[in-house]
Amino acid sequence: MAEQPTIPFNFSPAADEYETAHLVFGTKNKITTVAWPLIGEKIIVRATDEYPDLDFIAQANGSLFKNWGNFGYSIGQYHEFFCKDLPEHAAFKLGGVEISVGCASPLAAYLFDNFHEEDYFGPWDYVTTVRIIGCSVELAETMFINAAIHYHDRYRILPEPMEMRHLEWLDTEDLDGVEKNIITLPPANIEHEPLRFHYNGLSQVDGVAACIYHYRVLEYFAFFRQHKDIGRLRHDGAISDFAFMREMATRLFRDEKGPLVVLVKEIANGEIVELAVQQGILRDGEKAHDLAARLYEFRNSIVHGKQMDNYLTPSPVITTERTVSAWRHVLELLSRSALNAYGRRHP
Repeated sequence: MAEQPTIPFNFSPAADEYETAHLVFGTKNKITTVAWPLIGEKIIVRATDEYPDLDFIAQANGSLFKNWGNFGYSIGQYHEFFCKDLPEHAAFKLGGVEISVGCASPLAAYLFDNFHEEDYFGPWDYVTTVRIIGCSVELAETMFINAAIHYHDRYRILPEPMEMRHLEWLDTEDLDGVEKNIITLPPANIEHEPLRFHYNGLSQVDGVAACIYHYRVLEYFAFFRQHKDIGRLRHDGAISDFAFMREMATRLFRDEKGPLVVLVKEIANGEIVELAVQQGILRDGEKAHDLAARLYEFRNSIVHGKQMDNYLTPSPVITTERTVSAWRHVLELLSRSALNAYGRRHP
């Protein structure tokens, strides 16, 4: 008989019945704990919380528990990461480490129930996770990558991490009863190069790569705006030869920051500036020109700061750096705003 994984592919009763069927809740000396006997681990929680407070759990349990930015969690030598939907379950034994791909566990359902939007993610038994047993938290991401590669070798599909989070845009009550009629939009944008940059930015798993793609949209339009300025000067009969040469030198040899700042000041509307404040990029009262300056600094940090001896340091696979995550959303909106403002339209 083939060896079965320690963590079953599916749970019966279902994972969302964690309170009655899978987890053990207890209180001793005013300390409340939750244990999952299957993995032999127990964590301290706060009894008064309606949903688990992951920040409190991380603080109360020290190095035993880690929240991977809502992409998953680690408890001792057990690690579980949410993935985008995969067609097949699988299990691998890599030396002393066991890795399985299956439905989200009861412990995952308990810890992340507050973030689980069933209308979007589906029931818990529709959520796919990679479950790892037998390695330290320092090696958890490395083991995930190993499993992803082996899964890809077998099924030609690469497991991709997924963040379990609140989806503010998802309001299914507003959609109830709405007829799916054709939606009339402006003519299609036909700026091929920046459209490709923007699309690739949306599709990236790597947050830094996404930011760079969206930034390239801004670079594209900043450059061509400058190109149009040069064309206007070339055909301006009122400007002297000396003034023309001076203006050309100013545009061609000044630093690359200037055109970007001008562009961002024009396309960063109130919504984008407000988002930048919410994400901690800007302080209250700061404006679009402040956003442009911060953007240029961020661009330098990811283009130059990630390089050591001409070697590009990749971003983490499982979680996303807080700064990168904040900029990714802001850059996506800036990129879209630039496309809307300056992209050519199909007749």
